[in-house]
Amino acid sequence: MKVNKKAVSFWAMSVVIFAVMCSFYFRIAQRIDINSDMASGIVEAMDMTKGNILLSDWSLSTVSFYFTEIIWYALAILIGGHTYKIAYFMPAVILTVLCVMMIISSESKKTAFIFTLFLLGAPAFFMARNVLTPFIHVGTYIFCLAAYCFTVRYVSNGSKGALAAVFAILSLAYFSDTIAIYISLAPALVVIALSYLRSEFDKRWAMILLISLLSVAASVLIKLIFSHYGFVVPGVQPTRFATLEGIGKNAGDMFLGIMSLFDADFYGRDPRDSETVMRCLTFFMLAAFILILALRAFKIRDGKDIFLLSATLIMPIAFVVSDVSVGVSSIRYILPFFIYGTVFISRFNTPLMNNSRVFWLVAVLAVIPSVHHIKESLHLPKALNGMKGLSQVLKDNGLTNGYAEFWFASAVSVYGQVQVAPVNYDNNQIIRRDWLSKGSWYGANNRFVIIHDDIIKKSAVSSYGEPDNIIRYNGYLVYVWNKKLAAVNP
Repeated sequence: MKVNKKAVSFWAMSVVIFAVMCSFYFRIAQRIDINSDMASGIVEAMDMTKGNILLSDWSLSTVSFYFTEIIWYALAILIGGHTYKIAYFMPAVILTVLCVMMIISSESKKTAFIFTLFLLGAPAFFMARNVLTPFIHVGTYIFCLAAYCFTVRYVSNGSKGALAAVFAILSLAYFSDTIAIYISLAPALVVIALSYLRSEFDKRWAMILLISLLSVAASVLIKLIFSHYGFVVPGVQPTRFATLEGIGKNAGDMFLGIMSLFDADFYGRDPRDSETVMRCLTFFMLAAFILILALRAFKIRDGKDIFLLSATLIMPIAFVVSDVSVGVSSIRYILPFFIYGTVFISRFNTPLMNNSRVFWLVAVLAVIPSVHHIKESLHLPKALNGMKGLSQVLKDNGLTNGYAEFWFASAVSVYGQVQVAPVNYDNNQIIRRDWLSKGSWYGANNRFVIIHDDIIKKSAVSSYGEPDNIIRYNGYLVYVWNKKLAAVNP
């Protein structure tokens, strides 16, 4: 059989580039401390590898991330064994896959490559904290881009296999993360609404909308099955519109958040400083991206344009007009703006980017801050991860089960040496916390409480009496009792 040398070379080079990207992202990710929010999903994945496939007895959080991320962490643990560095390795792999999917989803690969590199592929450290940490919606974006690729195939040639793939992918994505509904279902609805108003009704896009709605129904069915046999998702209060004052604050937070994501906040800095020059260049590139996007928005030609523009704009609009934002830290919710915006302006019918001079100017100006961001991120010191030492101290003292406030619990448990259940406290009682926790953790084997402030100290003593032993480590106290400790139900 004749070997296609070009194909072999292409795939070999692709594997090398993928591995290099993963390596860079893995090194950058190790600068981020592992907190309980990040660690909880890994603890869930660890439980799956022990046979609890459906995460029975678990209470999760606002969304499950089950198919979009957790199941892949469990697979990685099964293949490579458990290590806390899975919290760095898997986000690196997932971000690499997202960057690849952004390029695959785009028509003009060279345009997509440049903007993917600048916007996500070479993250400044604040951006890294929003894309290189576990369970932060990045896996969902991959699922939604995959669904978009199959949507394009179906709309182009009517492939029933592509339609089935859209249904399967969206069903799992909608079940795992409700943000998928905003960036996949809502844009399909906009396509149909506008095509109807323009008297250009497209039966294939109507079928995509129907399949999206059926995917919602399938996700509800999956949720019912899991509610009976597996985990529950407590969720949050329904989202509301922001107040008039809140809308203004949200708009300001979004601007500040974007500037922070890209290290583009040049204001108040010395213009003669090289770092300020780099921030100004980054700001210029962001402005260029938004300008090209705005110009492209006035040349809507088909359903794909409408879908991509809707997916690009919906999350920034939701960020400003709803109460979902709690400040600059919520800026991660608008990442679809940059993801779908890249795919949108990378269509072949974007005149500005088809101009070779404009393209090469943009490419050069994008590469410079991209290289700078990677260099600066890699020069930061590695995270200390102080809870790792505390986990070892607990193990060395023969302690395996206990309680702590949420932000300490899974951050200690993730190292696989002890199991710490998250609790609430009120000066008088230690109360079980049904949030990113498993019911069996509040059983009869708990013997210690990690003390980090006077309130939990008073609550622990009030509940269990004076401790029989006190372990001191790095500013923390661990109260130990020679008896079984029970947490009261909320």
